[in-house]
Amino acid sequence: MRILQINSRYEYASTGRATKELDDTLRKNGVESYVACAEWLPIEKSDSIFKISSYFGRKLHALLSRITGKQGHFSFFATKRLLKYISKIKPDIVHLLNLHANYINFPLLMKFLAKNKIPVVITTHDCWYFTGRCCLFLPNNCYRWLEECGNCPCKENGNKSWFFDTSKAMLKEKKELFSKLDRLAVIGVSDWITKQAEKSFLGSYSNICRCIYDWIDTKKFYPRGGVGLKKYAETNNKFIVIFVAYAITKEKGIFDILEVAKKLPSDIVIVLVGRVSNSISVPDNIKIIPSTNDTDELCEYYSSADVLLNLSHHETFGLVTAEALACGTPAVVYNITACPELIGDGCGYVCEMGDYDSVAKSILEIKERGKNSYSEKCIEYVKKNFDKEKNALKYLELYKEMLI
Repeated sequence: MRILQINSRYEYASTGRATKELDDTLRKNGVESYVACAEWLPIEKSDSIFKISSYFGRKLHALLSRITGKQGHFSFFATKRLLKYISKIKPDIVHLLNLHANYINFPLLMKFLAKNKIPVVITTHDCWYFTGRCCLFLPNNCYRWLEECGNCPCKENGNKSWFFDTSKAMLKEKKELFSKLDRLAVIGVSDWITKQAEKSFLGSYSNICRCIYDWIDTKKFYPRGGVGLKKYAETNNKFIVIFVAYAITKEKGIFDILEVAKKLPSDIVIVLVGRVSNSISVPDNIKIIPSTNDTDELCEYYSSADVLLNLSHHETFGLVTAEALACGTPAVVYNITACPELIGDGCGYVCEMGDYDSVAKSILEIKERGKNSYSEKCIEYVKKNFDKEKNALKYLELYKEMLI
């Protein structure tokens, strides 16, 4: 069996790590595995990894996208080189992940896959595949994608469009392109995103539509015994609530966190790991430290915290929540999108969005009971539902099913 994954990144960031981990798992199980990506930080060259575009090419693609309002319609020559590579390796299945990072010509790729009758698997880490242009529709409470898009409230979000709203035309085009595929499997990284995909046109065009949870490598994410966050003087002898995101924005819940902080006693400190806008003033019981790509350091942070707080307004999975649970740290999340799926019995608390009193009460409940009364159940829940080896192998079974 020969599998080609196409993703924006390989080996780093969330989808890049997942791509590499799936690649490794497939190889261990005797599969010929290949990856095509836009960004890769190689230690050494590999014949099985194809770099699609250059930094300049991506920047040009992004500029043209903003001017025209079209996403995934440029990088023509880079995509033609990719198609030659696909013709050379002749994969049995092409697995599509993040294609909206300004590096690939989506119509050109999809027409090639349809013409050559290559079975396709897509993993929906966000909503881009079944909307006109947006990755996250809920922040704008927009459900136009269920019909035909247009009058897009997300035009200024994400990969911005400076002048034109092309969402209606792009959704129509996606429907046409997917309808021509010979065989299609749609995989959601949570039950929530899977149900959204099923409601969309993808539900009609797919042969298979199911959930395979994102995963955690429990050999990397496990309870650590170092100083972690306690090396910061402001957290010494305090109950620590941690929040992790690369950019802690309104959608990630920064203003919700500020409200919760007002309701907590002085012996509780909230540590934000990530970037917060300089225009936002935080109180004394909130500390901000830089984000990290070092897995060991991140595990130390999770392990030394008493609670993981995730008040994001939209999560298709919630990787930081699962990572914290794997390190034995309970979590408090909002009852929205995929967030509650990650909180098993005894793993923390689910609160209604905007109910700051309930969030504060949940944190105090964990403080009173003690982190240790939750840790074992947190770790067990991750191993049962989000284990890397188990969930990556589900893709291998899916590939076999696709080729029957």
